[in-house]
Amino acid sequence: MNVVIYDKNSGKILRRFIGPTAHVAAQISNDNEEFYLNCPNGATAIVNNIPIAEQSTAPTADELMRLIRHNRNNLLADSDWRVLPDSPATTQSKEEWIVYRQLLRDFPLICDPTNPEWPVAPQ
Repeated sequence: MNVVIYDKNSGKILRRFIGPTAHVAAQISNDNEEFYLNCPNGATAIVNNIPIAEQSTAPTADELMRLIRHNRNNLLADSDWRVLPDSPATTQSKEEWIVYRQLLRDFPLICDPTNPEWPVAPQ
């Protein structure tokens, strides 16, 4: 049986499992949780004992910027070693990476969050 465990206060589905109804009680971990049997796969919440499927919405500008900063931070972390004093790179290569890394730092201030054109890493 397709079972979901949801938060009684918010209706948000917390967990899904397939199994016999005899196992449902063991899946509930606190008093704020309830179960719903035969829940459709597209449901994201249970409201008034009715499965609800939230409509997908476009990310907000803040969410897009958060994702851009996250990706930027990963690119910076991945390139840290290229500018360290003991890096085997040439001086010219290090200078190119320093410029690239500065472009990454400035990127969230100048990019279009809906269509970011990322700086290209040196070869």
